[in-house]
This record gives sequence, structure tokens and C-alpha cells, in this order.
Amino acid sequence: MKASREYRIAFRGLSDGSHDFHWEVGKSFFESDPDSGIRDASISVDMTLTKSNRLFELNFVIKGRLTVGCDRCLDDLELGLDINHPLIVRESERGEESNDDILFITSSDYELDMAQIVYELILLSMPMRKVHDDGQCNEEMMERFKDIIVDEAEEDL
Repeated sequence: MKASREYRIAFRGLSDGSHDFHWEVGKSFFESDPDSGIRDASISVDMTLTKSNRLFELNFVIKGRLTVGCDRCLDDLELGLDINHPLIVRESERGEESNDDILFITSSDYELDMAQIVYELILLSMPMRKVHDDGQCNEEMMERFKDIIVDEAEEDL
């Protein structure tokens, strides 16, 4: 995930009320983490931050397309994204642990880095098994798999 000031929000300077933010996320956002498996991306992220005393409500709307490798044939596979995710940010000095729905910050924090949150929302929205629909995989690779399966079956005999 690409760290950048672009994704940081200095919330201490924001007035109470609603504030809208927009980011375009592309391939470069994921290049620093090759383990993400994302080969290309064209994603639009809209976030509304509603600020009140000691509490922020964030609502993420993430839409776009990702290109990943098919788990079966290794060819490019395009996945669509349509994510709507709310997140509460609360101030707490008790060292409470954040979870999927609530992020705790301290009174000394003055900005939020949205890059990690956006990155995690995108990765968690991807299916566990990323494969083409039946009949859409690379035929040459599928033939190689058939040869390997037949060879292994013959060895077992």
C-alpha cells in the first residue's frame, strides 16, 4: 500500500458537521505490497466524515475494478468492487482495541491515515478463491493441469 499525505486527514482542524473526501486509487497504491496480488486497479473512493464532539462517523463508498491473477490458470482476472462500509472513530484514553466497526484514537492524535483503512477494505472485499467462470480459464494451462493429474494418477497405480 502506498503511503502518502494524500490519504491523511487532519481532523483537529475540521469543523463539526459533514466533510466529503475523494481519492482515485490505481495500480501504484498496491505496488509497495506485492503480496496483495493486485496487478492493476481503477478504483474510486468516496468518504464522508461526519464530525461531532469526540466522535467521527466515516462512511466509505468504494467502486471500481481490480485485476488479480486467477488461482486456477494464473491469467488476469478482473473483479468488480462495490463496497459500502461505515466506521466509527472514537476518542478514548483507555487503550481500547479497535475492531471492524470502531477505531479508537487518543486525544493527542490529530490526523487519520485513510490509506491503510482503504487498503484493508479493498483486500477484505476480494473473494477467497479468485477464479474465472467455468470455461473461461486459459485452455493451454488447463491442458497442462490435466496432463499432471493423469501422470500423478498413473504413478499411484
